[in-house]
Amino acid sequence: SMDGYFWISYEDKHLFDSRFSPSYAISDVTIADETRRVKQNEIYGATYEFTYPQNSNSSVEALTYVNVLDFSDGFNVIDKVTFESTSVGVAYDVFYIPTDDEGVPTVEESEWTLLYSDTIGYKGYICADVEDWQAPVGMGAIGVRLTGAESTDELGIGVDEWLRVSKSYIFRPKTERGQCYLLGYHEDAYDLVDFYHDEMDDDIGGSFAIKAYTYTNRILGDVDGDGSVTILDATSIQRYLVNLDAFNDSQILAAED
Repeated sequence: SMDGYFWISYEDKHLFDSRFSPSYAISDVTIADETRRVKQNEIYGATYEFTYPQNSNSSVEALTYVNVLDFSDGFNVIDKVTFESTSVGVAYDVFYIPTDDEGVPTVEESEWTLLYSDTIGYKGYICADVEDWQAPVGMGAIGVRLTGAESTDELGIGVDEWLRVSKSYIFRPKTERGQCYLLGYHEDAYDLVDFYHDEMDDDIGGSFAIKAYTYTNRILGDVDGDGSVTILDATSIQRYLVNLDAFNDSQILAAED
């Protein structure tokens, strides 16, 4: 699609190395600018395929992989969601999942918002072209649910996980508790850090390669949201500063900018 060319990162020194397969060519790109931001938890992309629930003889028919992301900066209009998977033919759904006061995604599916549905048609990074859905300002989660496989090892998703060469670690992730969760394996949301520790005896862990591509549609200084900056906005900010009016999170972001 790019006249025979494709993109390779200068940092990807392991491309086509059989120890670190699979590797993927990139057929299209979107240039990032001051109006767009990528929300993600991993730093190296997918270095491995997460299919570990099969190790516990799990018979679940669906697994939902979740990344908790911070939309408090105002870049909360979701344009696309990408994830990596080799589970060709498996159906997937992309959800926005609200989190509680402690940042844990809710397991009540009635509270989820469906953003996109399709079937995985190839091995690699899958791009769900969400129709510009505006997430609430603050912490929230993006979940990718995989269904329709005969076993859990066919419900795999890419994970940023450490690899070991000789006696040294490479691609060591910066995994923290509260970033990634596995839903559908236990009754509660299962923190990925706890999963690695409990199920894999692994205290390094990994992070799901799920990314939300977002942009902002706010106008700087437009605190009343009417699409323009007027004297009414200036007056509202003055009233807020002297504690006469209250602002919501979106208004505070517009006023601060």
